[in-house]
Amino acid sequence: MKIISFVHRAVIFISLFFIATITDAQKPLDLTPYTLLDDFETGELYGWEPYPYSQDIGFDALYFARSSPTYKNSRFSLARPVKASDATELYQGFTKRLNFYTVNDTRIKAAIYFQSDRAPANLELSLGTFAGKRYLHNIPKPAANQWVEIDVPIADFKLNGQSLAAGEHIQVVTLKADYPMVYYLYTYTILMDNFSINGERQRQFTASTPVSANFNMFDVSILNKHFFYGDMISLVTTPEEDVPLQSVK
Repeated sequence: MKIISFVHRAVIFISLFFIATITDAQKPLDLTPYTLLDDFETGELYGWEPYPYSQDIGFDALYFARSSPTYKNSRFSLARPVKASDATELYQGFTKRLNFYTVNDTRIKAAIYFQSDRAPANLELSLGTFAGKRYLHNIPKPAANQWVEIDVPIADFKLNGQSLAAGEHIQVVTLKADYPMVYYLYTYTILMDNFSINGERQRQFTASTPVSANFNMFDVSILNKHFFYGDMISLVTTPEEDVPLQSVK
């Protein structure tokens, strides 16, 4: 029993050492330019969700691609209607998971529409990092019932007075409008079109045999092949842009 225990510990130690060695070998990260653009022209949601999240246990599915109004006569925009339940405050917006690194010229661009009987008091944009930091930018009193174009550099996002800088690993973006008081019989809708953000992401491998489908909105790639019990599994990949392969994670 002692011999088995010793061997087991040795295997764990060797495994951890191997993993740590690969992790260290990957630094610095091999990054490539990256731009995310969601125009909703296919009617897909592209991984966007309502924000803030519903406070009850039910799934709040009231968000969708809508054909009117749209920005510059595009086919669809993303809509999030909220029915006021009382003459009280109201919050509405969108959020999406991301996985990229900021650069000096990183910017958030989008067109936002507030379909309501009044302008919201504030539109809050935020970028959250994998390190648990959340940088905010506020746009006070954006106009209602017309498309509001936003173009915000990362230097305008602040945390305790400090600007978001290049090299931060971004995990999430949120857009939230708030109304201090609303009319209790009205439905308030926020719409978004042509959202984009740029930066860098880690270079990926592209599967050639079998080929794969890349779902950027979920940050995953799926092989276009089913493997069954007993099959020989093989995979041929190449790094993006055919760069020399130096390390594998």
